[in-house]
Amino acid sequence: VDPVLYETRADEAGARALADALARAAVDVVTLASPSALDALAATAGSDALARARVVTIGRVTSEAVRARGLAVAAEAAAPDAESLAAAVLRAATASAHRTGR
Repeated sequence: VDPVLYETRADEAGARALADALARAAVDVVTLASPSALDALAATAGSDALARARVVTIGRVTSEAVRARGLAVAAEAAAPDAESLAAAVLRAATASAHRTGR
C-alpha cells in the first residue's frame, strides 16, 4: 500500500466564490501550487475566467500545466517555497501595474 502524502480536495464554495470574482475581473493574481489545484480551479471557474487574472505558479511543473491549458504564466517562483511564491506574486503585480498604470 502506497501512503498518501497529500490529497487535493476542492473547496467547492470557495471555488464558486473565486469563479464569480474571476468572472467579474475582481481578481488580479491567482497563485497555483500544483497541477491538481489548477485542474480543480479550471473545473469550477473555467479556463476563460482564469485567463482574466495573472497566473503565478510555484514551479516548472505547474507552469507547464498552465501553459498546456493555453494560459499564460505571469511569473514562476524561483524555488518551491512561500517566500519565493510571494516574490513571484510581487513581480507579476508590479509588472502589471507598470503596464496598466494601476
